[in-house]
Amino acid sequence: MQKRRDEFEILAESILFAGCEASLLEGLCVHPLCRLALYKSGQTVDCAGGALGVLIKGKIAVHAQKEGKKLLLNCHEKGAVFGFSSLFQEQPSPFCTEMRAKGSVQVLWIDEKLLLELIEQDSRVACNIIAYQASKIRFLNAKILSLTRPGAEERLYAHLCAMKRTSDGQIAVPVHMSEISARLNVSRASVYRALDRLIEEGKVEKSGNTLIIKTKNKESVPREPESGKEDLL
Repeated sequence: MQKRRDEFEILAESILFAGCEASLLEGLCVHPLCRLALYKSGQTVDCAGGALGVLIKGKIAVHAQKEGKKLLLNCHEKGAVFGFSSLFQEQPSPFCTEMRAKGSVQVLWIDEKLLLELIEQDSRVACNIIAYQASKIRFLNAKILSLTRPGAEERLYAHLCAMKRTSDGQIAVPVHMSEISARLNVSRASVYRALDRLIEEGKVEKSGNTLIIKTKNKESVPREPESGKEDLL
């Protein structure tokens, strides 16, 4: 029973069901087209057919293949919603990614047939999906622009500025140079050099294992979708 309660709380806090009635979510948790799947560390996280995934527990690494090498695209954390590209289409998405569990993972899969029923029951589900997808489009457009910039310094600064901000308008992110290097597809040495230049220029401050990105206007840079996840699926 506690597991069901955990699922309910995570669904209630997700961008997908913001503003929806509790009765809708309570019915969702016990619906036959909504199932909880468990994955061990290293296992591929996938669902045959169209379905949305809600990450209930653990982390999921998302990779794509580029020139024979794995490129880290994202790392989903608890509460993330993913799988939008698998919905409402006859053929699989041509953009292939691989998702693997990092440690023990629990995913709640919501079949697209059930999702359509939920949209009919409460139009706020559809509005939430549209709002979330619109925010992803804005975010990904900014990411494309950052990745096409000529220098590592500009690419790194644009990448950091696109990450989630704190309430005071600054952006505090943990320093994981290997992950940043993989996302920008540049060497770690180039990332370190670019970071040093940004610090010298006063655009970034380093405090322990945290980077603080200085922005004059908190609306001056694109933000991640409200779920806090850079979902490319």
